[in-house]
Amino acid sequence: MKLQIRNRDRRALLFLGIAAILYGVISLALLPAFDSLGEAASNARDKEQQLSKYRRALVRKGHYAQLLQQVRNNVAAAEARFIRGDNPTLTAVEVQTIVETAAQKKWH
Repeated sequence: MKLQIRNRDRRALLFLGIAAILYGVISLALLPAFDSLGEAASNARDKEQQLSKYRRALVRKGHYAQLLQQVRNNVAAAEARFIRGDNPTLTAVEVQTIVETAAQKKWH
């Protein structure tokens, strides 16, 4: 038994084959390539945002250096007002000297 296909059926099978090949090419090649382009654009946006954050941090770095120097100056000024004594006896002598000086200033 020989299978005979009419011209109309032959054309329909040919179009079906072409459609299947086009579907395969599109689904296996074009769509993944398009998706990778979308991911690349998203990655570029993420990198731009990260770069922007780094630039802001770099700009702030100078400001933080100024603040740090100001704090160091304030600490140095505050330490100058502390009573310095290596042991309790020296501290007591320094406190006594401060009190005596203050008393002399008040009564003179």
